[in-house]
Amino acid sequence: MIYDLVGIGAGPSNLSLAALSPKHLNAMYIERRPEFSWHKGMEFSFADLQVSFVKDLVTLADPTNEHSFLNYLHTNGKLYHFLNAQFQSVSRKEYADYFKWVSQRLDNILMSECVLSVNFDEDFIVETDKRTLRSKNISVGVGKVQYIPSFARPLLGNNNFHVSQYKYNDHQLAGKKIIIVGGGQSGAEAFYDLISRDKDDAVKQVYWITRRDNFLPIDDSPFTNDLFMPCQVEYLQQFSYSKKKEYVRKNILTSDGISGKTLNDIYQLLYRYQFLEDNPLEFKLMPSRSVEGLTKIGTKWLVNSRHLEYEVDEHFEADVIIWATGFCDGPKNFLRPIDHKLEKVGVGEEYMVDNDYSVVWNGPKDRNIFMLNSVKNQKGLSDPNLSLTAWRSRKVLDRIENKACQQVANKSLVEWNPIQEIEPFVEQGLIREAKASI
Repeated sequence: MIYDLVGIGAGPSNLSLAALSPKHLNAMYIERRPEFSWHKGMEFSFADLQVSFVKDLVTLADPTNEHSFLNYLHTNGKLYHFLNAQFQSVSRKEYADYFKWVSQRLDNILMSECVLSVNFDEDFIVETDKRTLRSKNISVGVGKVQYIPSFARPLLGNNNFHVSQYKYNDHQLAGKKIIIVGGGQSGAEAFYDLISRDKDDAVKQVYWITRRDNFLPIDDSPFTNDLFMPCQVEYLQQFSYSKKKEYVRKNILTSDGISGKTLNDIYQLLYRYQFLEDNPLEFKLMPSRSVEGLTKIGTKWLVNSRHLEYEVDEHFEADVIIWATGFCDGPKNFLRPIDHKLEKVGVGEEYMVDNDYSVVWNGPKDRNIFMLNSVKNQKGLSDPNLSLTAWRSRKVLDRIENKACQQVANKSLVEWNPIQEIEPFVEQGLIREAKASI
């Protein structure tokens, strides 16, 4: 059998693709985990989505699709209760359950199976640890891996770990001195969890360190959200790779800042500890620092930090280090057999993709490798974000079925492109002056 599409990974990216696929499309998805999970190690009871629940797997491409979040609520008998609760945002735990619900409704996901290699011989040949599949197209949606500085990786363990492993280690933190490194949402959630513990489970000390100038909020304002529209992705395509990469860097707080609610909760709790209650917790919030070294001394850690404004070294002692330093693209070793055929951009940073997220490669034009959630510096900050997941899936499916774009264009309220209104000057015979002043 030759599939129309084989998806590698069954996280939100490929799950969206599967949920939107027409029934006649012969597709199979392969996932190494035994069941679907989404940020399980960071499933804090108070953690909420940073995007609207409408930006689910399907709705912005097909509002009538049965795999929408609203249908999840309806099917599980909680739609009215959800509306009555008037949530300002949806809990991450509930959204993870929604994703899992979708994955269980689809019958073309192979769980507990690992892709070993992808080769090409007229079609793509996908080797797993259990079978061989042939496909006209493949979609790569393997997600991100935890980023940890190189000097800390050899020392990882149950007292030096990434925040994605937090819930697997939080039972052993009572009475400890903790240092959190990283000033984004995950660092804020870990900090809040640690400072809000009951007395029997309380930690002794929490230091929170970030390279940023302060503990900065996410920009979730209306015009900023225009950056997470399809027209913005298309706007970026006219620029060079280096310019797009700089654009992403400058606008990072549109996706990687801390929710205002989380910041309020943290500040209000610290206010209570500082002025209203006799709480023995020691805490320090330390912006403008770069952690540059880590040394194990007995059961303790010695942390070497550089103050970026004063340009002096600082040293701190801790029992536990938590790295809330984000995620990065992991190696896609299964592509090695065909890697020499695939174009890359930057210093081998990303696979080069076209407007439909298909990798530019030395192969037949009707055979495609779609790269999902791995091309942020080409497609913008929406690429790893849930905001345009459904739209991207629709583009991929249209390409596979050789259809013209099926989606209605949505123009931004912001004019991103240059404008020259010269007609009035032409009429008045002032065109030369107008040209000189532009």
